Amino acid sequence: KPFISHGTMSDSGWYTDTVVVSAPEGYKISTSNKLYNNTWNESITYTDDGTYNEKYYLKNSNNNRISRGNNISFKIDATAPSNLSIEYSESTVDVILEKITFGIYKAKSVDVTLYAYDAMSGIDNYTYFIGSESYTVTSDSFDDEGKYTFTLSTDMRDEISFIATDVAGNSSSYEDGIVRVIDTVAPGVSVIYDCGNAIYTEKDYYIYTNSDITVNFVISEANFDLAESPVVKIDDNTTEVEWVYDSV
Repeated sequence: KPFISHGTMSDSGWYTDTVVVSAPEGYKISTSNKLYNNTWNESITYTDDGTYNEKYYLKNSNNNRISRGNNISFKIDATAPSNLSIEYSESTVDVILEKITFGIYKAKSVDVTLYAYDAMSGIDNYTYFIGSESYTVTSDSFDDEGKYTFTLSTDMRDEISFIATDVAGNSSSYEDGIVRVIDTVAPGVSVIYDCGNAIYTEKDYYIYTNSDITVNFVISEANFDLAESPVVKIDDNTTEVEWVYDSV
């Protein structure tokens, strides 16, 4: 009987590379049973993606006798998913700091939609990454268009990327290199008064002292570096302040 002599089959039953159907030793193979005006070879090679159900005939190389046809079915998907995309329900304010692009959302929650296309076996799963955390969702969670949507609803500062894998096991990845930032918490501000060893008294929210006072403003920001130096005003007059930055 004819047999498949080459081809890598995935667990799902799809071949992911070239399939070769061969004749046993002492025979030639063809998809037609004509003795003449026909091409007989030792094997037939298939490279194109597709679903095949062929009837093969064998011709004895010694006496030219042709066997009854034998059907062999197989399917090939050697092409990785394409058209990968990530869509966001909210637009960003893009800021570039130290050659890194940050996409900052003003909304408190953002819907993220993943999509990929596969012409043959179809998409089996998406694995998406938020920073170092990974999550895998299968096709039964997709909508009718093959999309999957999840919601970002907590403060974050990470890149988002994903891998699409089709039923045959081929994979493609997508990333845009933008650090996504959801920041719903205003910077924390505190004021520390340093009178040194001077004598001072506090009364009615005022500090009275006989020497200079050093005023320290401490601003904490959980998710993002301050894009500009904060402005300090005293009696509605902007005051120059020397800022010392620490890591976030």
